[in-house]
Amino acid sequence: MPSQLCHRCRVLEIDDSAVGTIKSILRGSVEYLDYNRQGASRQPDPIQLDYLLEDTLPDLGVLQFSRTDGGLPCDFCQLLRDCILDTRPEDSVWAGKLNIRLQYIFREGIPEALRAYWEPPVGTESFPQGVLFALEGGPPQIKSWLRLAYSNPIREALDAETITMFQGAAARSGQYYPMMEKVGSFWPSRLIKIEGSPSNRKLSLVLRHEIEKSEDPSKTKAGYAALSYCWGTAKHAAKQAKTFTTTLAQRRGDIPESDLTALIRDSITVCQSLGITYLWVDALCILQDSFEDWSVESMAMSEIYAGSAITICPLDAQHCEHSFLSRRLDCQVEVPFTSKLRPRITGTYTLRYAGMELSNPADDEIPSPPDSLDRVLKNSPWMKRGWTCQEMQLSRQMLCFGKTRTWLLGTLNATTEKGDSEVPNPTILPTISEELFSNGLSDRLKAAQLWMFLVQDYTSRQLTYRKDTFPALSGIAKIFAKSLKDEYAAGLWKKNILRQLIWTITQEELLSQSTLPFQSLAGLLGHLSDPRNCYGPSWSWASRSLAVEYNSDTDAASTLRDEIEEISVHTKVEGPNPFGTVSGGTVRIRTRARSLDFSKARPYDEAKFELNGICHWVVPFEKEEVHCHLDWITKELPKDLSNARVVLLLSATDWLNDETDTDNQVLGLIVYPLDKLQNTWVRIGTFICGGRPGTIGMNLFKGCTIEGTTIL
Repeated sequence: MPSQLCHRCRVLEIDDSAVGTIKSILRGSVEYLDYNRQGASRQPDPIQLDYLLEDTLPDLGVLQFSRTDGGLPCDFCQLLRDCILDTRPEDSVWAGKLNIRLQYIFREGIPEALRAYWEPPVGTESFPQGVLFALEGGPPQIKSWLRLAYSNPIREALDAETITMFQGAAARSGQYYPMMEKVGSFWPSRLIKIEGSPSNRKLSLVLRHEIEKSEDPSKTKAGYAALSYCWGTAKHAAKQAKTFTTTLAQRRGDIPESDLTALIRDSITVCQSLGITYLWVDALCILQDSFEDWSVESMAMSEIYAGSAITICPLDAQHCEHSFLSRRLDCQVEVPFTSKLRPRITGTYTLRYAGMELSNPADDEIPSPPDSLDRVLKNSPWMKRGWTCQEMQLSRQMLCFGKTRTWLLGTLNATTEKGDSEVPNPTILPTISEELFSNGLSDRLKAAQLWMFLVQDYTSRQLTYRKDTFPALSGIAKIFAKSLKDEYAAGLWKKNILRQLIWTITQEELLSQSTLPFQSLAGLLGHLSDPRNCYGPSWSWASRSLAVEYNSDTDAASTLRDEIEEISVHTKVEGPNPFGTVSGGTVRIRTRARSLDFSKARPYDEAKFELNGICHWVVPFEKEEVHCHLDWITKELPKDLSNARVVLLLSATDWLNDETDTDNQVLGLIVYPLDKLQNTWVRIGTFICGGRPGTIGMNLFKGCTIEGTTIL
């Protein structure tokens, strides 16, 4: 049924006679609208609507009181107002004029969304740049005529057609990679067994040996499902049903469904719909009061997720009490449409709220579709959680539940319940599963680059408990260790450790931290010496609990060479998991080192320096410049920084310059003395010298003798 629209919003109906021409295929049996709107950039020109609405924040009264000719509230005006105001942070005050415009935007020649956009009021913080409404087909004739990319979402997350499609996909899982075990060949230590009908379920905890001895092959052939989800805050986690050593016997007899949160109950419903009898949930299948059991099970994550038939992922669930099978399809309007080129084509199409634009896209940028898996993932609580990094990488395929759609995600593409197919953007969904399970990471250099790529993704996520930093990555670390035949050292690999030691923290990441540890050298040193907050040695990225980066430019344009005489790495691991919690570690290096005159340092970016301080400083040395990336942000370097030293690790030869093989770049760590008598140091940053025409970075260490340095 068409929505109620005011006179202004009637422009939402696409005038096909003004924007395109008739095209036909199959000897005229199929006709469609050719928009013919290819612009100068990669993106087709948008259809700019004759719409300009002037309103005022914070109330947006013009939208609020907009009426149809019959005196009813305009559905689109109300929806647009709600969408804008619902994004306002609780502590923000928005005020000022807003001039709203509308345009239909395209992707690869197909109309994809309505975009409402504006210039944010001056001085208004955190204000979005626009809002997107997905353009979806109603009747098949309108969808095919207008060439709409999406069908209307299915109201039920698990309707009959969806179940049939996903059942078939689940049955085909496990055929992709030779390094993966077949479904049903691995079973976790404990699983939830689901029996009975959906209205009268019996749940219990069963042990591995009981499943392996089962005489019912119909239940074991389908394997088990694993759940990847967010526990939420401590308040929500407290309501989560858990298994302890004292309740294990009770759980084996019965798990009352009334004890379970909505998210777990929904996951059980999904399993029953797919014909899967067993479900793995961390809270119930790991003894929550046993460090030993938790260590053993966290080490088995690689087998648990890789061995599951399917992984259930509630993308928008912020906590364990969130129901993900309940869909909200009310944030939409039905736009009436009658073709002026083919008047027999009549009906409605849907504009459904699909998210805010936080920044203006570049002119040549092809944005993610408004209701695509890419966009949903990018804004989902699930994607921001630390544990889901390895759960995503290790799963053979995932059933991803969004607000309005469900995706079956393999390693190469994603399919919705309507059969629409997508290829996820690797920058949004960084998956290395194909390399992990098909190639076996035989190329050591590529494997090291994959690991650094993984670390960048992992450190950008959040962990409720920082002590989980290493355990939450231990499953995938185990896979790397097996393929690389290498030793793990606090998040790094020994055979390629020199390159992996040179991680940096960006200016933006440091600015996002309001806490003192990253605002001064003294604060950083205090953080590194506090075992309650620091969960790794200073040379490990895990010690900072911040998002880190590796400079890919150096790898792409140079050939790296080791510049050390000797290195030894030792770490102390707590518990039986060699990839688990680390309580300490040392790197002992024999190489060249020297001090710098930091009193002559200047900020690399004066504008950023004046505004907030900076972490990137330039120290002159003879004809060279030493670029120092500190692990804290400051407007003034402390005098005792003169005690710091730069330690040489690598040199780089510019492969574009064939005239000389002189090493014109050197890279390494900046360290600060913890105990000069013991010759022990902590990492406080990284440096790079050289790289400009006519410079030779190795001059920085000219005349320096090789000596030992111990970094804690």
